[in-house]
Amino acid sequence: MNTEETRCCVVGTPRETRCCVVGTPREARCCVVGAPRETRCCVVGAPRETRGCVVGAPRETRGCVVGTPRETRCCVVGGPRETRCCVVDTPRETRCCVVGTPREDQG
Repeated sequence: MNTEETRCCVVGTPRETRCCVVGTPREARCCVVGAPRETRCCVVGAPRETRGCVVGAPRETRGCVVGTPRETRCCVVGGPRETRCCVVDTPRETRCCVVGTPREDQG
């Protein structure tokens, strides 16, 4: 039972591939396949394969934009993940671009 309490399988998936974060509902926050549960986690209410947490950041605050590398464009803390994204190669909390606008404009 100890294993079940710490690592929970998503309904219908093997427990060793997708596991819940300790202390959270199994359907809410799950690890990405092949990655440690504390580094890459799904955002609550979002598909586990589309939106993941940035390594070293709280899983509920910073999530990658769908279809973009997690280390290039990330959501600003406290802002909608699809509206404000970090500029490539810049700190995610300093320079953020609005979706659909050139990153130079946000200089």
